[in-house]
Amino acid sequence: MVNKFYNKLFKNLNSDKLFYTYDEKNLYYKDLKEFFLRFCNLINFLPSKNNRICILSEKCFELYATSLSIILTNNTWVPIAESSPEKRIYEIIDIVKPDLFVIQELNTLKTLKIKNYLKKKRINLITFSEIKNSRKVPSLKINKFEEKDISMIFFTSGS
Repeated sequence: MVNKFYNKLFKNLNSDKLFYTYDEKNLYYKDLKEFFLRFCNLINFLPSKNNRICILSEKCFELYATSLSIILTNNTWVPIAESSPEKRIYEIIDIVKPDLFVIQELNTLKTLKIKNYLKKKRINLITFSEIKNSRKVPSLKINKFEEKDISMIFFTSGS
């Protein structure tokens, strides 16, 4: 079932079908493909396959595009809500020990503190802007997924 979903997603990446709409902003599967190809180039520096990648972001196209890109490249997505307290974010970082941390923007005191924490822990950090401004890989590679593959680690609020 999982492979069917991803095969369909890869098939749609070459289409003009609508992928995301918000506030009169429409983005299409071809926009997702562009983002995915740029993301693939950036993660080439990661040490291994099945890396743990955290994302701290509010809901937006880039959040969805990065999440799918992480999963499509056989890595593990760890979502962190933008509203999470700093202390909770640090706890998640310490538990997960991510190979990469993706953040929407570095424009608040909170995100700058998180950047410093990640630097102390020697965890790589990138922003959505860095992904969008990177070069694309020349082609798509469809990965095979197995039932034992971990695609996501999800932390709840404890409720």
